[in-house]
Amino acid sequence: MGNIDPMYQYSLDWFLNLFMRAIDVAPQSDNKKSRTESINTEFKRSLYRNVCRSLFAKDKLLFSFMLCARILQGSDNLNFKEFRFILTGAGLVKDDPSKPNPFNDWMDDKTWGEIRGLSMLNEAFNNLDVDCMKDKKLQKDFKAFYDSSKPYQFDKYLPMKWNKRLNDLQKLCLLRCFRMDAMIPAIQKFVSNTIGEFFVRPPPFDLDGPFKDSNSVTPIIFILSSGSDPMNELLKLAKKYDMNGKDKMFSISLGQGQGPVANAAIEEAVDKGTWVVLQNCH
Repeated sequence: MGNIDPMYQYSLDWFLNLFMRAIDVAPQSDNKKSRTESINTEFKRSLYRNVCRSLFAKDKLLFSFMLCARILQGSDNLNFKEFRFILTGAGLVKDDPSKPNPFNDWMDDKTWGEIRGLSMLNEAFNNLDVDCMKDKKLQKDFKAFYDSSKPYQFDKYLPMKWNKRLNDLQKLCLLRCFRMDAMIPAIQKFVSNTIGEFFVRPPPFDLDGPFKDSNSVTPIIFILSSGSDPMNELLKLAKKYDMNGKDKMFSISLGQGQGPVANAAIEEAVDKGTWVVLQNCH
C-alpha cells in the first residue's frame, strides 16, 4: 500500500501488537484447531479494521482485494499472473494483421489488444481471441455481455462456454477487458465470496476503537482534510471515559512559542495520567 500513498506505512511492532491482541481477544477453546481458527479470524478482521482507519475511502477496496489475494496466496490458490493482469492489464500488445478486431463496430483496437494479451496469459485463456474471431454466436454473446447493466453477474451474462471454463479470478480478468467500469462491484463480490462480506464493509468512524488500541506510548494521530474537525468526537470520548474538564484534558493549538507549553503539558500528563490534545501540528 506504500506504493499507493507514502502515508500508508505500518511497522512490524504495530503488526505484532495486533497479532498479540488477537490472541487475547479471540474466543478460548481446548480444541487446538478451533482455537487456531478463532485467532486467525480475529486477526484478519482486526487487521482490516485497523488498516481501514488509516486509508482514504478510494483505497479501501484495493486493500480488501490485496488482503484477499494474500490470503489466497497463503493457501496456494492465487495465480499471480492473473492477479497482476487485473491490476495492470496486458500492457503494450503489438498489432497482428492475422487477428483483426471482430468487434470493431463497438470495441476499439486497444481493448481488442487487451483481449489478445489475455489470450497469451496462460492455458485458461488459450484461443480466446481465435474464438472471438471465428464464432459468430460468441460474438453476439459477448456483445450482450458488454451491453449488460451488471456484467459482473457472470452466471447470467458471461457466455456459457467461458463461464464454465474460468474460475472467479479469471472471470475478473475477462471483465477487465470488456467492462473496466464494472470492476468495482465485481471485485467487491469476489472478495465477499472469497473471504467474507465483512471485508468489503469498511467500519464507520468510531473513535472508541482507536482509543482502545492506543496506549501511553502509542498516541492517536488525526490526518485531516480541509474543513474536518474531530474535536466534537474527541470531547464525547473524553466524557465517556470521565476525562472531560480542563484538569483532565489539556488542548493547545501549536504555533510560534507554543512548543515549550506543549512539552510541559505532556510531562504533566505523564505524571498525572491525563490527556493532551495537540492541534495544528506540522
